Amino acid sequence: MRIRSIVAAGLVAFAAWSSPQPLAGQQSGPAIMAASRSMVTRTELQAALDELQRGLASSGYSSAIRGAKRAEADVIRDRLTEGDIRQGDQIKVDILGDPGLSTTYTITPARTLTLPAGVEILMRGVLRSEVQDYLTKEFKRYIVDPSVTATTFVRISMFGALNKPGFFAAPASMLLSQEIMTDGLGPANNVRWDKSTIKRGDRVIVDGPAFEAAVRQGLTLDQLNVQAGDRIDLAAKPASGLFFRILGAVTALGGLIYLVRIVR
Repeated sequence: MRIRSIVAAGLVAFAAWSSPQPLAGQQSGPAIMAASRSMVTRTELQAALDELQRGLASSGYSSAIRGAKRAEADVIRDRLTEGDIRQGDQIKVDILGDPGLSTTYTITPARTLTLPAGVEILMRGVLRSEVQDYLTKEFKRYIVDPSVTATTFVRISMFGALNKPGFFAAPASMLLSQEIMTDGLGPANNVRWDKSTIKRGDRVIVDGPAFEAAVRQGLTLDQLNVQAGDRIDLAAKPASGLFFRILGAVTALGGLIYLVRIVR
């Protein structure tokens, strides 16, 4: 009976894991939901911000989530103003027929992309979804009708319960789960998704429940608004619980043997 109960509990847990669920605390209209997609456009972000502002100006949000929605609006404003490209990010540029300019560029502290001739292209204010069209326009100054393909990479670090911690340049369009498997070589056996986080400095930008949902739903680094320097922390289950239970059992057994000897 105990084995059947364990199996049943496992099936219930698996069903809960595999069922699609919204991110924790998500109460969003269509514009806000559209703005959560990978490689979101400026129009979609502005529509989401307008929707948030209408809700905050009315009784559309409860007091419990009003603060979270204000923070969400602030993030969107920052993206619309500052863009997504930050110092240390990389952009892989391929220009058909021009190998001299086809390379991977690292964004400078001034948030510029520096061409081999020393010419700088300002990337401040550019969204990831705009990079290819923006660079195509910029390269038209030097090349006739350029055919440009651009892939953006974000500089991140990953530590904790994974097989290869360290610093990586990951494609912004990469799924969070895929990045853990690719650069991190997979999670450790004792990983705890609901306690894992993404941090920006000392601030948690993706908490445990949202992290777990992001892995389950297949969200990308871009969808999570991961920026250069963000840290992915995979939490581990406490390793001491089983050890101390075994130690307690051994100690109790030793005490029982000692007591039997005394009685004899």
